[in-house]
Amino acid sequence: MGGDDKQVAKRLKEENKIGKRNIRALGTPLGEKINLDAIAKNFAAFASLEERRADDVKTKAKLYHQIHGPGTVWERLWEACNLWTAAFFLPMTPENEPLIPTTLTVKNYCHVNIDMS
Repeated sequence: MGGDDKQVAKRLKEENKIGKRNIRALGTPLGEKINLDAIAKNFAAFASLEERRADDVKTKAKLYHQIHGPGTVWERLWEACNLWTAAFFLPMTPENEPLIPTTLTVKNYCHVNIDMS
């Protein structure tokens, strides 16, 4: 991106490289393995619920918050995706350097077993 400090970009690239190497060398997940099929099935079940009566809508809202709300696996993954995306949009400047997430930052944040291959 324009305006990036070349030295900061170089340091972050090296930090990312070392972080990925360390993650692979550990060979153990930092947290539970995420079952994306289970998450997809929960959302499919949610989508299939009817909304004909007020009670249907209340039931659907409750299920929505159970699979999508604070403290859920979905929320952690969503926030991890936001961190990952931020790495591409934050200008690489000395002021921003401590804020720019790396692969290891994202891995540690979400505490899930992410495929690094």
